[in-house]
Amino acid sequence: MRKRGAAFLAAVCLALTACSLSDSSSQTVQDIMSGVNEKNGGENDSSAALPETVSLDSERMTELTADSGGITECEQMGVRLKLPSQFKAYFYGIGEVDPEEYDKTVNPSCTHSLFLVSPYFPQVCEYVRVSTDRNIAAEVLPIEQARKNEPRLTQEEYIRRVKSDLALYSERFIAYENADLYNYTGGGKNEGYAQGFSTDIGAGYDMILFTELKSPRTQAPNSEISDISCEETEFDNGAFGLRLDYTLKRNGVSAKKEVYWLAAPGQTLMRRIEFTTDIGGKASFDTKSLLEGIEFSSPKLPESDLMHGYEQMWQEET
Repeated sequence: MRKRGAAFLAAVCLALTACSLSDSSSQTVQDIMSGVNEKNGGENDSSAALPETVSLDSERMTELTADSGGITECEQMGVRLKLPSQFKAYFYGIGEVDPEEYDKTVNPSCTHSLFLVSPYFPQVCEYVRVSTDRNIAAEVLPIEQARKNEPRLTQEEYIRRVKSDLALYSERFIAYENADLYNYTGGGKNEGYAQGFSTDIGAGYDMILFTELKSPRTQAPNSEISDISCEETEFDNGAFGLRLDYTLKRNGVSAKKEVYWLAAPGQTLMRRIEFTTDIGGKASFDTKSLLEGIEFSSPKLPESDLMHGYEQMWQEET
């Protein structure tokens, strides 16, 4: 348990499952542009759809370059990937800030993230966000820790239990997907934290540790969220988790959200990977291919991240 400004964290032991992916169909950027302009009667500016305090020209945003093989790496998020055509990659990090500056300038639901941005943004609302947390974070119990209490636990049974717990507690992920509906800086109030999940949902295997973040916030103007559908998903590269689909309007800009919470082989922290597209179009690339091509490693998070030192919590809990 740690405190930063008005924010506080509550750690809760919980869980994970497998899932089937429906392929994301492709559409050319030109088609998307045409649909957007027809719908809006002219130029569209999607900058307002980004999380509060996030902008491409922010001093907290650093552009990342690809290596000679065209691969972009973000060590802070622990991912290596090939960018969709003409996209640019940026790492957003708040750096070291004092408590007063934190309360005035930091959106606690978006402190460190990798953004992959369409070449046509903001005329087209299309970007990808990769993070380890967003008002909620999840860490998978390492099999080595599980075997301390059950030495004969097999890899197959371990994965089955993790997947089972994910299905059991999927509503907890769903309940925290409304983060971008809100503003967090400038004297907000505790608003919108109705518990959308049961705290006594049934017996799980305690294979996941959830950390939940609550801080003062108020709903952004002209903003709303649809119902959220959820399905289990699994990929050929061994990553598995949940897929969440919904639409979210922020500051009058509506967008479709295709979100994955994924556990990857050999990794402790789950990653949240969000594909945001214009409400009238589709992704200009194959989202499944991007997800299949990601190489995961342990994130190198800065001291100021709420997840810093998170793995040590298992030593305290077990």
